[in-house]
Amino acid sequence: PRLSENFKQEIVLNDQLLTRHSQVLITGEAGMGKSTFAKDICFEWSQGENHQNGIPIYIDLKSSSFKKTENAIYFYIIHQYFEPKQDWMVLDFLEQNPSQYYFILDGFDELTKSEKGLLIEELETYSSNVKFMIFSRAYGFQDFGYPARTLYFICGLDLVAQKQFVKSCLTEISDSLDQSSLLTYIHSHTVLSHLARSPMHLFRLVSLAAKTKSYKILQAITSGIEMKQ
Repeated sequence: PRLSENFKQEIVLNDQLLTRHSQVLITGEAGMGKSTFAKDICFEWSQGENHQNGIPIYIDLKSSSFKKTENAIYFYIIHQYFEPKQDWMVLDFLEQNPSQYYFILDGFDELTKSEKGLLIEELETYSSNVKFMIFSRAYGFQDFGYPARTLYFICGLDLVAQKQFVKSCLTEISDSLDQSSLLTYIHSHTVLSHLARSPMHLFRLVSLAAKTKSYKILQAITSGIEMKQ
């Protein structure tokens, strides 16, 4: 996937965003790969392939308990990654070493407005310069202001990425469909061409074509919702 900064400049989506900005907001439509990218950052770090300075700490915000505690992020980390007896060590690390980690906060749109406020307040208790990447669908930012922070919008898969994606899908699910002819057919239809920018929708298009051994079933699709049905 690619991202456009302030909807003007396109850049390649990678783990180097925080070298340009310490606090980044990333948005996109459903199925564009926000959560996949968030988890991939952590996976690459665990494999020694992430060149970003610091330890990524993945937080699934929809699983956080802001309604039960004021320190939801801290308790999430303890519960998810450590033993209870290590809680003092975690808190000390968060407060004393803010330059050595960054938060990967996934699912911001799952929070209420008050929970979003509690999240930001907690992050700032660790450091006013705490580093984070917040992932959300676009409507998640509509009721919450973010002055002086950078917003990126996921544009989706370009043509090269679509070819690689379709090749990978067909390798897994079918050997009877031709990759080039399938993509040519998809891009000959305005709606299908738009849907193909989303990894989730493109996988569904390939799966439908592979299941029916033809492209005819794709002719009737006029929206992402209709395709899902």
